[in-house]
Amino acid sequence: MSQALVEYDDNNYDSAIKELERKLKVARNQNSIPLDGHFALLDINPRTGFSALDERCQEGRVDIGSLQKLQAFDRAAKENKYLKGVNEKIGNSKNKIAIIHIDGNSLGEIVRGIRQVEEMQKFSKQIKQATKEAFESAKEFATTKNNQIENKKIREIILGGDDVTLMCDADLAIDFVCKFLSEFENNTSFVKGFDKSKERLNACAGIAFCNEKFPFFMAVKLANELCQRAKSDSRGRDSANPPSSLMFHNIQDSFVGSFDEIRKRELIIKNDSQEIACDFGAYYLNFKFKPNIQTLQEVILSFRDKQSPKSRLREWLNVLKEGQTKADNELKRIVTIFKDKWIDKQAKKLENPLQEDRETNGERISKLKEGLSVEKLIVEGKTPVFDILQILAVESKE
Repeated sequence: MSQALVEYDDNNYDSAIKELERKLKVARNQNSIPLDGHFALLDINPRTGFSALDERCQEGRVDIGSLQKLQAFDRAAKENKYLKGVNEKIGNSKNKIAIIHIDGNSLGEIVRGIRQVEEMQKFSKQIKQATKEAFESAKEFATTKNNQIENKKIREIILGGDDVTLMCDADLAIDFVCKFLSEFENNTSFVKGFDKSKERLNACAGIAFCNEKFPFFMAVKLANELCQRAKSDSRGRDSANPPSSLMFHNIQDSFVGSFDEIRKRELIIKNDSQEIACDFGAYYLNFKFKPNIQTLQEVILSFRDKQSPKSRLREWLNVLKEGQTKADNELKRIVTIFKDKWIDKQAKKLENPLQEDRETNGERISKLKEGLSVEKLIVEGKTPVFDILQILAVESKE
């Protein structure tokens, strides 16, 4: 995090903004000074690595920063209504939760173009309101759709400006993000009054799925990285107005480095003829771009069918490591076995799973991206199979 401070009054706002940008650039290029000043002779808090106090609490020997946080939480829990019930379980029946980070696209460009204090205050108020309304709409939509009327399984952590960070039941995550991105776009048409080149604002999201007891700071760091990866992908589609998109990952082990490290370790398959990436996203809100979030949801719904080949496709990913020809032959066997009982079967409607859609399960897979089909699950060096299996693994929906 970079910080800078500039004095200003109503007469020098424009020059103050320029000076603030200059100072922030300088701050970003300065080495951070570690705050850890302990010596070898001091006891250490094993969770943080900082010097421990000679004072024990329920959590064991802690450093002064951790102790102050614990004390502050105890005080706040008695006064803050948002902290009531914070210890209640929010994971689904698989004990899976989602840490979500959402950030608006191109907001900095608009802010840099505002040179009047009154205009900045007006813009800040409107963006805050748009974000809050989108959050409430998404919360209501996701909990109602998943029959969780009490709204206790979505907890906001940061909700300000165009930034949102929250944790929720893993079953609610995709529905929440999809609705939030849609509502955020609808709520920000006012941006035309500040930047004529933009019809509205878009946003990107990152979702880190994990077990309930997984360290929050590691999961939120990954969610932030996934959000930035989605932003980068969106800028590649349209640099002037990056479209809304989403990336996600299910944390499956205790070692979590950067997403680049995770990708290299878990999401790249190398065989005798090619390198296949298993991160098929980013997934887009707008149907103009593929792959699309709603299409992904439809495909996942199809794979919830008990007759779907999800276990065989999990095996196919392993065979893929052994050789391309062997994997191709395995896929042909899967297609032959499941053609009548699943591939050519009418798919269920996303909005009403009790009704059948006009398209088949196989046709749905083809909608994810041009050139993709049940018979050809690798397009442009990527496969969606791992992403589909990830969602099925973390969600407890039938």
